[in-house]
Amino acid sequence: MNRVTPFLATLALMFAAPAAFALEGDLNNDGAVDQADSKIAMAAVGTTADDPGFLPAADLDGDGVITLVDVGALLKLLGQ
Repeated sequence: MNRVTPFLATLALMFAAPAAFALEGDLNNDGAVDQADSKIAMAAVGTTADDPGFLPAADLDGDGVITLVDVGALLKLLGQ
């Protein structure tokens, strides 16, 4: 194994799998959980996994429905 291989593997991981480093609650992927994310979550309330506009990242409790419980969980993450 040459010395370049670990470096290239690290680069590949960084660019090929950005979701692996996603911040919980950061719905707009700007690197912070803030008011913009809470607005996105509020707009998604009532959607289910079967709906075209469903945002899996906003379903913080993983029950397949965006509810005020999910919004409340997101609000606890504000400032991260």
